[in-house]
Amino acid sequence: MSADESSRVPRIGRNFVNLSGLTSAEAIKLLESQTSAVIRPLGSIHSPYMLDSHVQGVIGGLMTPLATRLQNQFSDILRPLRARMDAQLTSAFKPFRDAYLQQIRSTLQPLINHDFFGGIERGMLPPILRVVSHDIKPSQVYEFLETEGIPLYLVPRADIAVRLLKAQTHQARRKVLNDRQNAIVGDCVEALQRCRSSLITAEVDFVQDGIRALQGGSYSSAQALFTVTLDTLITKLLPERHARNPITKRKMGHPVPTVIEEMGLHQAFVWLPIWNSHGEFWASNGDKIPSDYSRHATVHAVSKTQYSKRNCIQALMLVTSLLGYSQQIIDQATDEQN
Repeated sequence: MSADESSRVPRIGRNFVNLSGLTSAEAIKLLESQTSAVIRPLGSIHSPYMLDSHVQGVIGGLMTPLATRLQNQFSDILRPLRARMDAQLTSAFKPFRDAYLQQIRSTLQPLINHDFFGGIERGMLPPILRVVSHDIKPSQVYEFLETEGIPLYLVPRADIAVRLLKAQTHQARRKVLNDRQNAIVGDCVEALQRCRSSLITAEVDFVQDGIRALQGGSYSSAQALFTVTLDTLITKLLPERHARNPITKRKMGHPVPTVIEEMGLHQAFVWLPIWNSHGEFWASNGDKIPSDYSRHATVHAVSKTQYSKRNCIQALMLVTSLLGYSQQIIDQATDEQN
């Protein structure tokens, strides 16, 4: 058919010319649209230029049921046609679909064989826990850190971290800190040796002084030094009060603050235990001094209840974790500049 001939084909005829080249869904949609094009005029066959409104209403009332019946009849005709076309197209495309799926399988199989997805999950864990990724999930770490002021980012070593994660109660976790004090201190010493940047030299030096006091038996002095050094470092990393306050002024019973929820996963792993260690405490209101480590109680309520060797170890872990994270930030910024 020439272009001129095609241009003279009535609208419905032109639309059917290329029907064979359509998908089943497109073909059915086109058929239904043409059905409506045929039927719609029947419902309004009257002309306002020929008939008055009363006659128009009578004829419209007669023709509308007829149009409805014709619509239903066309639908009945199209329904089996739709089913046949879908079945034919499904059969025709099945070899292509099967070949495509096989190609996807062959592409993904090497990744799956090399524990691709396990590698992703392993990368989500804190560095110290990646060697035990077969036993620990990132969700377990996050749930632990949501409720505890004990860090699991760069310290302690993996076997201690696993014990902490698998301990069923808060008291059992505190017992782990008691039982593995010397090993935890050794882990912190090693982590601090990797903090080489001049930007955090002063804080590292004060923490190392605190470790010497702790090893000499002066754990109360060490706890105080670790805590004020943690304060200094937090202010250095979060100089804006609006960003710092949600972390350092934790309201009891409130959910994780938005500022932490919007962090990257590893960043949240660092800040969650710090947030937990800043639980609300008001000595002026007569609040009971907690036996768990509390930054606010350490600073505002000197007592044998708050100052303990276990709490000193916990404060050391927190400040060491934040210093190690600070070094990572500095290294990353240096790499990007180079």
